[in-house]
Amino acid sequence: CKVTGVQTCALPIYEIVPTELELYKPMEVEEALTKLKDSGAQFYVFNDMDAKMRVLYKRNDGKFGLY
Repeated sequence: CKVTGVQTCALPIYEIVPTELELYKPMEVEEALTKLKDSGAQFYVFNDMDAKMRVLYKRNDGKFGLY
């Protein structure tokens, strides 16, 4: 990356895979956890009941983390 007033990066196109996010309705953490477990994905992005964007993710120890 070069910084010349504006940061620009030339990343190879194969490194970035666009993904659609399902942010339709607020949900409880328990519902998001169920969706993550059922999906087989490494993380799940959702809006909680307080309208905060949250990230639920799988940890290496088999537990889950929440940002």
